[in-house]
Amino acid sequence: MQSEESEGRPFLEGALHLAVLSAFAVAQPLFELLGSRPEFFAVRASQPADPWILAAMLCLLVPLPMILVETIAGAVHERLQRIVHSVLCMLLIAAVLLPPLERTLGAGPWRELTFALLAGLAGGLILDRWRPARQLLTYLVPVLVVFPAIFLLRPGMGKILWPQKVDTMPATSATTSVVLLVFDELPLTSLLAGPQAIDAARYPNFARLADEATWYRRTATVSDFTVLAVPAIFTGQLPDPDQLPLAPEHPRSLFTLLGDSYAMNVAESMTQVCPTRLCDDRRREAGFRARLASLLADTRVLYLHVLLPAAWAEHLPSVSQNWMLFEDRGDWFADWKRRGRGDRVQHFDDFLDGIVPSREPVLHVLHLLLPHLPFVYLPSGQVYSSRGKSPGLVGDTMASDERAATQIQQRHLLQVGYVDRLLGEVRGRLEDVGLWDRSVVAVTADHGASFTAGGNRRQLTDGNVAEIVSVPLLIKAPGQKQGRLDSRPASLIDVLPTIAELAGVELPWATDGVSLIDQVPSRERLPVVRYRLSQKLGPFEVSVADLEIGEQAALATLDDRFGTAGDTGRELFRIGPHRDWIGRKIADFPVAEPAPFKYQLRLPSGALEVDPDGQLIPAHLHGELVAAEIPASVDLAVVVNDRIAAVTTNWSFQPTHWSVIVDPQVFEAGVNRIDLMAVSSNRSQALLPTLQPIQAVHAIAPLPVGFFEKSTRDSEEHP
Repeated sequence: MQSEESEGRPFLEGALHLAVLSAFAVAQPLFELLGSRPEFFAVRASQPADPWILAAMLCLLVPLPMILVETIAGAVHERLQRIVHSVLCMLLIAAVLLPPLERTLGAGPWRELTFALLAGLAGGLILDRWRPARQLLTYLVPVLVVFPAIFLLRPGMGKILWPQKVDTMPATSATTSVVLLVFDELPLTSLLAGPQAIDAARYPNFARLADEATWYRRTATVSDFTVLAVPAIFTGQLPDPDQLPLAPEHPRSLFTLLGDSYAMNVAESMTQVCPTRLCDDRRREAGFRARLASLLADTRVLYLHVLLPAAWAEHLPSVSQNWMLFEDRGDWFADWKRRGRGDRVQHFDDFLDGIVPSREPVLHVLHLLLPHLPFVYLPSGQVYSSRGKSPGLVGDTMASDERAATQIQQRHLLQVGYVDRLLGEVRGRLEDVGLWDRSVVAVTADHGASFTAGGNRRQLTDGNVAEIVSVPLLIKAPGQKQGRLDSRPASLIDVLPTIAELAGVELPWATDGVSLIDQVPSRERLPVVRYRLSQKLGPFEVSVADLEIGEQAALATLDDRFGTAGDTGRELFRIGPHRDWIGRKIADFPVAEPAPFKYQLRLPSGALEVDPDGQLIPAHLHGELVAAEIPASVDLAVVVNDRIAAVTTNWSFQPTHWSVIVDPQVFEAGVNRIDLMAVSSNRSQALLPTLQPIQAVHAIAPLPVGFFEKSTRDSEEHP
């Protein structure tokens, strides 16, 4: 190769080369992914201009910082500019090559990264010393227009860029109001105290509804993905993976059926099936800045999933759940305080405010992203975590540590308790405005979740069918006072036909579902559409027999982990080894010499000032063991104010770390002392083992200032 050390590099040429390489490394992979998954734009209520803006930013603004760095280097010295340019080209070429190398080599992330960097280094040297290579990049400049053009012209993107008008059905003479609540990620088994009973101690409002409504005990979802399952509830049609959760894609829905006859109070979290002219969807009122910030934050996470080897991508926020709000941002706590109760609960409050007295019939519909993770809520509505991370959960994969899976399910069940409280608030408001007795009230969930150690939490597999597929469905007819259990196999596509019949509305179109009031045809298998980020899977069927077997196994696991709920329902806090010790005084135990290691508490200090009635309470106590060697398994007693509040074991997947959720009732108003003790394996003739105090050192992650501030929320109790 001929050296060109003395030849200067025109600024425009270098800038265009960086832009072209950036287009291949960053823009095109995202265009390919998002062009085939327009759901990314649909679920966030994107305006038609948003994909255009994103395309322009990926092609023009992404390379801008690199061009700026090179310009600054050139101002210092021409040779430094060439070095910087070559390094940037090397990194971009490596980014282009890393994903295909990961797919073809399978040599492990570090080797794949090494190969990509070496190839990038070679490419950077060739570009620096061989003019034809640079000329080739110059000839490729049109990709800056071609790539976004192909992206924007994809058939699915047209549904975002040029939305269609949706017509409503002719007005109906029906006068019965309808209330439909769809909770997110709520498996039926989480509510059960046995095969035929809802746990009244833990979930009194669900149990009370079951005593007055018809409980369709054997109800199955139609998809393990929200944006497919929720539209099916609204339309009565089996989901089509190629359809977006938008009104033009679902012109025949509960909303268009009642739109010309009913007032609307609709709060959709991840879909836009209700046409804009009918529903006051507050997400559409989001300003450009907020939409752009959300769009860019989630695009960043998507790109890292595309770029990084699978072994590293597992540690990124999951992108297989809802196509938005991927990242667990560090400003979650600030957002929570600024908005009052957090995005999800603010969404609920807005819906609740819309339940007002009305002379005309009203359609009240809420899809709420609860008890979906992040798990941060106690049944009281208090928040115990500022970030919501769950140890042992990487993406959607559960650690093989049974104790971690148990704690994750514990946090889920506590959040289900909060959902039960919100259900009580809805009922209370409906009773206050005189709608409860004279309305059709339906409560269900889009799909479930699995808590099997080593399994997948969200995606439907052979091992978690019952937890993912079986969902609650309770429907109360107007004036109904007596509960009824219906064990016929049902599906979420039956919800709309059933509501229509109870409300006295004739469906003017055929549906895949049937009214559950009528004679339901015998069903031995139920259809479910699976969804994956990397591929759209065809439909398959789940047998009712498999659901029954899976439910029995899930209930057995639930009983093993948490036991039967007592009168208070607080047994969820009594898990782990030696759960019978919880609540006992340390004075009851023999205490030996201190343990040969220390611990760090992820809180401000060993002494906490707590407001038991505050919005946030430190029920999640976790930290790290510090020593040259940590035992692979050591039982740990977490002590609050001289009483054992929890007993746990360090994680098998991370032996230096421990984590517990304690009953908030263990805290006293004012200063509380937190201690950690090791449980000695040496037993004497005493009935209880010896506890070894562990010395505390400084906290390693102080909570935000004001974490324990007094709640400003109305403390009125609801049914």
